Amino acid sequence: MKQIGPAIKRIRENKGLTQVKIYDGVMSRTNYARFEDGQIDSSATNLMEMLKRLNLLMTEFANLYDGDTDTVIAVQQQALSLVNQGMTEQRPEPFLKAAALMATQYEDSHYIADHHTQLTLQIYADYMANDGHVVQAAPLLQQLLTYLEKNETWYSYEVSLLNNLMPMMTPDQLLVYLRIYMQRVSKLTQVDPGVASVGEVLVQAFEVAINNRDFEIYQSLLALFDAQHLQERLLFPHLFRQAFDAFAAYTQDQNAAALQGKIDPLLMLVSTLQIPVNGAQLRQDIARLQAWLAPNVKFCDPAD
Repeated sequence: MKQIGPAIKRIRENKGLTQVKIYDGVMSRTNYARFEDGQIDSSATNLMEMLKRLNLLMTEFANLYDGDTDTVIAVQQQALSLVNQGMTEQRPEPFLKAAALMATQYEDSHYIADHHTQLTLQIYADYMANDGHVVQAAPLLQQLLTYLEKNETWYSYEVSLLNNLMPMMTPDQLLVYLRIYMQRVSKLTQVDPGVASVGEVLVQAFEVAINNRDFEIYQSLLALFDAQHLQERLLFPHLFRQAFDAFAAYTQDQNAAALQGKIDPLLMLVSTLQIPVNGAQLRQDIARLQAWLAPNVKFCDPAD
């Protein structure tokens, strides 16, 4: 079994930090010395705290961890391929195969992110098997949500985990944990450029409201979204917010011409942008909102 302690020691020494900076309040001096020597392992909670004190992202630690890098990358690529297959085919079986791969990797690495990935994939499998609802895997989902709730300081890892779990939350869970996120996002001490922005997280949250056709949740999310100052460099959260606002306004005034006057230019703009993934998602969300909230309103989509 590979030990993580020697990797932590190497990183600590490279950063010029003393042992006490890492173990104080986490474990005893004696146990920490044994941990760095590879004699004992550490709990997942303690490891997370040590990484924070090392000012190290989980993704960075994965790259620096002295394991069989080629094997780890191969397993991750295989798991990702299975996830893509599961998403495309909307079947649980590929997710279960990917979860089994990550479970084996976790037994070897004792890396908390591997375990969380395994649980997330199991939850997705249950979600797919039950027509968009988490049933048997509900305790696993709650386990990961409790992990998020207990972390007073969020890093890029916690934001990524939340973003992955949101589509599978109930509307009530979504609002609870999204508000926790909004409280803690301003305290982020590490921001990975690859991690979703506030606007992108809020866009993802609307999937729950749309999937459940829950207009009360939709309105609550829109209030949060409209209150946010979005980063100017990120175009698509602005476009999604315009679409969400337009459909909310239509439910009040039933003005089809006004709705068309807002949505048609968005569809025209999306057709000219060379960002296919975001554009496809926006087009899909508009179609789903149309079917739910404005079935009698027709739009002009250049892609049709």
